[in-house]
Amino acid sequence: KFDDYGAEIQKDLGLSEECLIDGISPKKGIDWSSFMPEPIKTDGALVLSTGTPALSFVTINDNRILVDTPSDRFSSLNLSHLTHQVKIITCLLQNALNDPKLFPASEMVLKDNLQTLYGKIVTFDPRKSFVPNEPVKGAIAVPRISSIAGDVVQKTYLGVRGENFALTDEKGEFEVSQMTRWGAVLEAYLLDPVSGEIILAPDRGVNGDEQYPMKVEMSWRYQEWMIVLFPCIATNIYGLIDPQYLTQLDKIDIFNKANSVPDSYGYSIIGGKPWEWTSYVEPVGVVFSQPDTYIKVIGEAGPLGKRLLFLNSPSSFSKEKSEGEGFLVKEPGSIINPPFQAASDAIHLNAFRMENFKRFGIANERLMELHKNANAYLKKASRAREEKDWENFIKYSRAASGIESRAYPDVKGTANDVIKGLIFYFLLLLPFAYFSERLIFGFVDVKKQIMGVFGIFLLVYFVMRFVHPGFKLTNAPEVILLAFIALALSIIVLSIITSKFEELMDKSKKERAKVYETDVGRITATGAAFTLGVANMKRRKLRTFLTSITLILLTFTVLSFTSIKTYLRFNQIPRSNTPLYEGALVRDRTWSPLEEPAYDYVFTEFKDEGIVCPRAWYISKKLGQTTFIKVKNKERSTYAYGLLGLTPQESEITHLNDCLLAGRWFRAGEEDCCILPDSMAKLLAIKEDEIATASPRNDNEIALVSPKNDLEFFGQKLKIIGIIDSQGMEKLRDLDDERITPVNFSSMAAKSLEKMKQEKRAKVAGKGKIESFVHLETGNVLLVPYKFVMENNGTIASITVKFHPGTDTKKLIEDFVSRLAITLFAGIKGKTSIYSSLGMTSFSGIANLFIPILIAALIVLNTMLGAVYERIKEIGTYSSVGLAPVHIGALFMAESCVYAVLGAVAGYLLGQVVTKILIAKHLLAGLTLNYSSLSAVIATIIVIAVVLLSTVYPARKASQMAVPDVTRKWVLPKAKGDNWEFDFPFTVSEIEVLGLCTFLKEYFLSYGEESIGTFYTKDAKLSTFTAPEGKAYFVETTMWLAPFDLGVSQQLKLSTLPMGKYQFYTIRLSLKRLSGETTAWTRLNRRFLDIIRKQFLVWRTVSPKIKAEYRKQGEKII
Repeated sequence: KFDDYGAEIQKDLGLSEECLIDGISPKKGIDWSSFMPEPIKTDGALVLSTGTPALSFVTINDNRILVDTPSDRFSSLNLSHLTHQVKIITCLLQNALNDPKLFPASEMVLKDNLQTLYGKIVTFDPRKSFVPNEPVKGAIAVPRISSIAGDVVQKTYLGVRGENFALTDEKGEFEVSQMTRWGAVLEAYLLDPVSGEIILAPDRGVNGDEQYPMKVEMSWRYQEWMIVLFPCIATNIYGLIDPQYLTQLDKIDIFNKANSVPDSYGYSIIGGKPWEWTSYVEPVGVVFSQPDTYIKVIGEAGPLGKRLLFLNSPSSFSKEKSEGEGFLVKEPGSIINPPFQAASDAIHLNAFRMENFKRFGIANERLMELHKNANAYLKKASRAREEKDWENFIKYSRAASGIESRAYPDVKGTANDVIKGLIFYFLLLLPFAYFSERLIFGFVDVKKQIMGVFGIFLLVYFVMRFVHPGFKLTNAPEVILLAFIALALSIIVLSIITSKFEELMDKSKKERAKVYETDVGRITATGAAFTLGVANMKRRKLRTFLTSITLILLTFTVLSFTSIKTYLRFNQIPRSNTPLYEGALVRDRTWSPLEEPAYDYVFTEFKDEGIVCPRAWYISKKLGQTTFIKVKNKERSTYAYGLLGLTPQESEITHLNDCLLAGRWFRAGEEDCCILPDSMAKLLAIKEDEIATASPRNDNEIALVSPKNDLEFFGQKLKIIGIIDSQGMEKLRDLDDERITPVNFSSMAAKSLEKMKQEKRAKVAGKGKIESFVHLETGNVLLVPYKFVMENNGTIASITVKFHPGTDTKKLIEDFVSRLAITLFAGIKGKTSIYSSLGMTSFSGIANLFIPILIAALIVLNTMLGAVYERIKEIGTYSSVGLAPVHIGALFMAESCVYAVLGAVAGYLLGQVVTKILIAKHLLAGLTLNYSSLSAVIATIIVIAVVLLSTVYPARKASQMAVPDVTRKWVLPKAKGDNWEFDFPFTVSEIEVLGLCTFLKEYFLSYGEESIGTFYTKDAKLSTFTAPEGKAYFVETTMWLAPFDLGVSQQLKLSTLPMGKYQFYTIRLSLKRLSGETTAWTRLNRRFLDIIRKQFLVWRTVSPKIKAEYRKQGEKII
């Protein structure tokens, strides 16, 4: 309707352009974002949220640059434009209100999404009440909403505030009626009426947020909520920047002097918001703490962990001093020099821990190198502060903080590495204690066995408690012992409960279904294998002793001569393109915006060594949507698909000014000017000779530009100072071999865009493949000053650095990358590469141990082969009692496991004791025997693997000596057509034959459902007939074999025939194919016959009482 009204008014008033643009239903993909650089809030939007239809009329092509500034005065108002707008709106309203069809019938029903929050702000005074109930009058309450329907809530929308504020009354109550179902975090503050300082703030401690959550869940239209404030003093923290990723920290933790969470504390930080397409961040926070208390602050970055430590640590001489004294809060203030303070505190904390590692012979080369470099930068920063060289002070402080923040995870990882190694050996200690008791004592009584195992466990524990540094690095080492005792007891209890439960379920199943199954339990077989293995080792004491000594010495040798070294490596991925300049390009892997502090860090680092030049883009924040920016020159207009913000220094790096067809390049201090691509200039009818082509000789001269060549953009006038060759600019490629124009995200697949957004929301560090992107054509991009783009809500796309001639480019880049976890493109000596730093780990020394390991392997092989040939008779006995070949092989593998565990644990204990003695005697100067790190674990695993692999061949030979059992295939006669008849390799006595047939009949009946297993049956019958040798029995059924989609079915007849004088019966099986292919029928029956054979073995395990019941049941059936 309003489109029609607008067309009529345009015609009546004789306007040359449309007077009304539809911002609700975009035409040709041009929505509201094409007419203003930032979102806007209107009264109509609030009315619409109540479910009431509403329209808003908004001035377009105006960036409202004077809003929220001192220049926003009546004198700045364009009265002629206002008069024109009033005239148009008057006509629009007149036409609309006089139109009887203004509101046509519609099935669309708008929902009322507006909700009301009734809040109450109180304090807690334990002297007056057990619960917080003291109302706070005059407090400022603000429900902070981070996002609505996925859109980030802005602080301001072109002058309209994005947050709602309310004052509490005498009862401490307030009301906010503009809430939505998305919820909010409720904050409230009471200000000192004189100073304006915050004196009451939200309590996030035990009596505040933990009991009365600040996060409001708007579950109903009217929601009541209460939060607790506490008396506080505010401490400001600036520079909350991740020193590695150069992004804003989004979380802080508060601790007191004792390193515990205070009873009452609070903080406010601009963090936790969903990711958005912006470079603007506020890396500041405020900590609220009780007066006359000490605080420590830890800055975190989501899953990346702790990044900044503010501990106020004076030195690294003791644990207490290294962990910091905290900052005394007596009056409002700030933590000064945040990068220097964070670097100093982290260095002191890491130095103490590293010295602690050194005392126990624990080494980490990469950690020591990083710590050394950070310390050097901190000393430089201290000297710069003394000399009042503030720029270098900031530069070196940031460098020290970045390097030490990279070292901090290594310190923590090294400590965790030691503890993990200790846990690994404790896991081996349980079987070690059991095997040692069996070998040394071999008690028959269960109680003595338990006491023996527990005694050996405690003995080894106390040895490790004395020699292993892991117990010194933990605050409560006894917890480790208690944990393993609890683990051992829980395993025993769980095994008992599980076995009892399975026994009862099996019994219930047998009683109800009359179906019996049995198998050799894995746990039972394993236990028996270890028991027999240990018994065999006890019979051959000398061989066991010598083999164990060999493995102990092998473990000690491997531990002594192998090590894991960590180091920092610079990863260079060569690129085929020739570098445009000698320098570096910093950008995000996916071209996501860099945050503003990133440019500050890069500029501070390289401003003295080269030219630092940022680039900015202005494109739609809705990735995947084409950007349309209307640019107008008098009567002509066109659309630009993006803005490219460049600095005057760009011409010194990429020499982009060489592509100018007319005019000149940008100058320092210029903002309201632009350079047109030649194709856009043609659309606007701007000719090259109309541009002032006189290039000034110095910056004090100003190029003359014809007034008619002003370009209108978002309500601003930009002087056209030049026209650039689009084709020439297209050929220009940066160090990443891509154009410098904005990326055309609208050409990307929606799946790729969503993946990129999810990575950024989750703060996943960009370590994936560097992909190439499609950029906008140069002819569709307007070139403007960098500052202009940033002031119009643009984003930093990349930062380029061109180093001065004679500069050691490689060293500068490696120094920079060593403290950052970012990827950059480098142009060094005519070659381009992608630069990054990686923490690498190498395992050294194993090559020198090839001969000792080979000798030990041959010794174990010889020992186990001898054991196999000595026990040939035993193997035959095991086979005769039904032990499978795999179980017989497992006997020897179990024996080798005993050797492996004994050698590994005893060798490790020997190494720890020797190391302890060497350290005590000061004999480890310049030598590191790192038995406490991951290298010890890997060395032990190598020894265990050598022992087990050396036993594979002897175990295989032992299994080949065994008689094949039920798991072995036997040769079947070929089927004759659709019939397959053969004798089963099984006999049964006359007294059991009827019970067996009844047992098989019940078994087949139990498979009457298709979902039960590998086959299902129908109408299983038991019958008798007279054979020449006497009375015989048979079981007959029709069955279908799985997989059932093959359609294989058959008639089965299992006959038991008397053998005559021996009173035994043979088993004959007859199969008749009813359906399905012959090959499938033959193949599926092999698996089915294995199942039937196992049922005959199961029958042997059934008790005589149950067999008698089956026989009686069969007599009744017959």
